[in-house]
Amino acid sequence: MSDRDSASLPYHLVENSVSLDGIQASKDHPLVVDLDGTLIDTDMLQESALSVVTNHPGKVFNLPIWLFQGRATLKRRLAQLANIDFETLPLNQALIAFLRTEKARGRQLVLATASD
Repeated sequence: MSDRDSASLPYHLVENSVSLDGIQASKDHPLVVDLDGTLIDTDMLQESALSVVTNHPGKVFNLPIWLFQGRATLKRRLAQLANIDFETLPLNQALIAFLRTEKARGRQLVLATASD
């Protein structure tokens, strides 16, 4: 991993372990990774909205109604209609490399997201 890649990560690699503000994490602790803006360099709400507007242009008028019903409703409705090609999402490659290393060490990986 280059210095440029590691500088963009919110942690420091220290001799095959992770240091978060001086806390050493071992393979005994699960590694929780956020989706939006961390694992992927975008936001699933934005990606879903773009997909719906592109593929279902008539639904654009529903967006304010769904939002008025609450952010969870908006996310749920967008998730129901969106057609996301996950192969095209921009991944944080430096983080992916780190996660692969941690997984190979036997560490449990947990994906955390507010997306439906």
